Amino acid sequence: MGKYDLSFLTAFLECFIFFCATSIFTITFIFFFWMLSPLYPGNLIPRPSVSRLLKAGDIVSVPFSVVCDGK
Repeated sequence: MGKYDLSFLTAFLECFIFFCATSIFTITFIFFFWMLSPLYPGNLIPRPSVSRLLKAGDIVSVPFSVVCDGK
């Protein structure tokens, strides 16, 4: 494979997976903090509608329900 050997590919995959995981956690943390904070810039960023939140909540609530039921 030349200069693109196995160690380079594994390091790239580890960095890629780590970047994806951190970006997902950061986005969800900012989203929940923005929804729970009472002082949000409502004029600049309109709060999403309830139906959109329920659709997004169905995706997010599945892992949380599994974690809460496990305890």
